Amino acid sequence: MQIKLKNKVEIAKNTLLLEFDLEGQKISFKAGQNAAWILPNLKAEQPGANLHTFSIASAPEQTDIIQFAARISPSPFKQSLTTMPLGEEIVLGQIKGDLILPPLGTPIVWLAGGIGITPFVSMLRSIKIKRLDYQITLIYSNRDKQSTAFLAELQQLAKDLPNFKLILTMTDEVNWPGEKQIINAELIKKYVTDNNQPLYYVVGAPAMNQSIYDSLISLNIPTERIKTEDFTGY
Repeated sequence: MQIKLKNKVEIAKNTLLLEFDLEGQKISFKAGQNAAWILPNLKAEQPGANLHTFSIASAPEQTDIIQFAARISPSPFKQSLTTMPLGEEIVLGQIKGDLILPPLGTPIVWLAGGIGITPFVSMLRSIKIKRLDYQITLIYSNRDKQSTAFLAELQQLAKDLPNFKLILTMTDEVNWPGEKQIINAELIKKYVTDNNQPLYYVVGAPAMNQSIYDSLISLNIPTERIKTEDFTGY
C-alpha cells in the first residue's frame, strides 16, 4: 500500500515522528503491532536496505492516518527520513506482532527504554479512545528529558487514565527529581506490588531487554508472563 507523508516532527532529541495520510485506504492492525516501511526512492546498495520495521505509534482507531517514530542514525534509511519532503510516497508493508493488549482485567507492567516506548503509546491511545479500563504500570527509562520520546503526552495520559501509573527514570539527568537508576529488580520491586500476577512487556534495545528479563527472573516472575520485543538498528 502506498501512503503519503503528511507531517514530520522532532518529538525528542534525534527522534522523528512521521505521519502518513491513508487517503481513505483501510488498514487493519492491533495496537502494539509493527509494520514494514519501505522507501522506494532510496537507492540501496544492499538488498533490503530500503526496508525497516517500526512499531506503529498511532492507534487503530485513528483511521485517517498512520504513524511511526524513529531514532535518527547515520544509516541511509534513517538519513532519508530526515530529508523526506511532505507528500512523498512510501510503501506500507506487512503488519504483524503479538505485543498487543491482553484481555480486559489483566494487570500489565510495561518496561520500556528509549524508542521502545512506541508500541505502548499506540496501546495507550487506543485505551483512551475506547475508554478501556486497564491497570497499567509503565516504567520508562531514558538518559534525560530531551531524549524522552512522547514525554508530554505520557504525562498527560497519566492524568487522564485513572489506572495508568507512569514512572520515569532519567539516568543522566542531573536535576531530575525522580528515579535515576536503570530498570532493574530493585526498581521493579519498588513500584510493582500487585499480587495478581501481571503480564510484563519489555521493549527496548536487546542488551537492555536481556538485563530486564534477567531481573524479572530473579524476582521469580514466570517466563510465560514475560513478553519481549527488541528494537534494533537505532
